[in-house]
Amino acid sequence: MLKYYKNTVLYYDHIKTGIGIITGWKKPNLIREHLTQESLNKVKTIGTLYTKNGINYIIANLFLNPEINHLILLEDSDIYNKMSESIKTFLSFLKTGKIDFQEKFHYSEDCIYEFCTYFKNHISVVSSHDLNEKINEISLESNWRSKPLELEVIKVENAETLVSEKQGFMVRANTVKEAWERSLKLIGTYGNLKLSDYDERQMELIYQLL
Repeated sequence: MLKYYKNTVLYYDHIKTGIGIITGWKKPNLIREHLTQESLNKVKTIGTLYTKNGINYIIANLFLNPEINHLILLEDSDIYNKMSESIKTFLSFLKTGKIDFQEKFHYSEDCIYEFCTYFKNHISVVSSHDLNEKINEISLESNWRSKPLELEVIKVENAETLVSEKQGFMVRANTVKEAWERSLKLIGTYGNLKLSDYDERQMELIYQLL
């Protein structure tokens, strides 16, 4: 099952054991369109990694889906056909086991060790042009762990916002920094908590910068 980012990540239930593709900034659908049918038969999921904090959800989804036993990271993962910083951070995490992102789940040392020990040896970094060839080379094995594990989410207590009229707020400032700071204060004070397009809870406030 796919629990996190299920509205934006491609996931195929009919694939019993398969590969997970992490695209960086590239849209999963665009990557899927260039896969051969032979490759599609081996791919379980395709998803993005926009920021390094998204690594949290990759880890969580992989623990929930032990049948995803190999990862492919696209090295040409941003608009300039270079490896994104989020991809680099993920590779560094697998190599060192050190977390360089804001933790959103409770990770035990055993959990991190198990994850990094397995996936640092079951990961490929390739160009999207070589993706089909790499997928065909991968020999799918058994599940990466014996059973699913759901990680405990770190709960963050949010202060209640003040009630306001449902109208736009105006921000006047002489510098970008000053406008940014005033905007953040307004969002924190009067913002509405909503679900984003990426299945995350976020504060939203309509305002105009002048």
